[in-house]
Amino acid sequence: MIVAVLLGATGGQLLASAGDNDQVVVGNTGGALSSIIRVDNALIVFGGGNARSDLADLLGRSTLPWKRHVDLLIIPGWDSQQALGALGLLERQNVDQIVILGQPSTETIWTVLYQTASSHAVPVNVTNNRSQIAIGPAVSLELAAGDPLSSESSEFALLTLHYHAVQLSFLDASKVGITDMNSANLASSHTHVLVLSRAASGLATSAALRLQPSSTHPGDFDVASSSYQRELDRGERITIGLAANQLRLDLDAVKRTSGAPPIATPPSG
Repeated sequence: MIVAVLLGATGGQLLASAGDNDQVVVGNTGGALSSIIRVDNALIVFGGGNARSDLADLLGRSTLPWKRHVDLLIIPGWDSQQALGALGLLERQNVDQIVILGQPSTETIWTVLYQTASSHAVPVNVTNNRSQIAIGPAVSLELAAGDPLSSESSEFALLTLHYHAVQLSFLDASKVGITDMNSANLASSHTHVLVLSRAASGLATSAALRLQPSSTHPGDFDVASSSYQRELDRGERITIGLAANQLRLDLDAVKRTSGAPPIATPPSG
């Protein structure tokens, strides 16, 4: 059943109308989640994957051949495993720009990625501070990463999509310090969709939907208060359509969490 979830004062109501062509595709790329964001004719990719083909395969399965030109590739800097999938995408698709969110390590994979980007004339920027990128009217990206100079042990990259009245947060984290956790909680507590690339704990969120990779360890995802969730196995993906105040998705593809209020469908006819 394809439905559109209206957000705001009447949150939870299902509408028969569809959203526009803007969408987010979230897929499991080798055990971690990566996201493909298409908004205002811009294609933004966040993540990578644990194998060279992971991210390129996800993009290939989620877009038409003539719509695979990547405007911005965002890679979590702390997560060297994600760099491998990002490298594979760079080798197979046209990419305009790369942002490494957080300071990368000295592992060889990053050197190879820099060299490959240079050979393709693709600029690479590293950002450690909170920053914002305007995409279009009422559409923007907010980026944040753990501070490598902080006394706290912080390994996280947080991307937040502000889309008119809709907000989606994408978090790739391992270790998050107290100060940075407050920032992550602030973003996730106001978001409608929270996408966890890897295991995370201690986050509080009122997100209507939480997406995460499947895990055999129950304690990996200690995240409170989201109403609906979906665990994605390797190779699985889910598509969320975007409109000014709607999220459009297949309700049968998500699971209502314990204690969450049911969403009523509109009467037929």
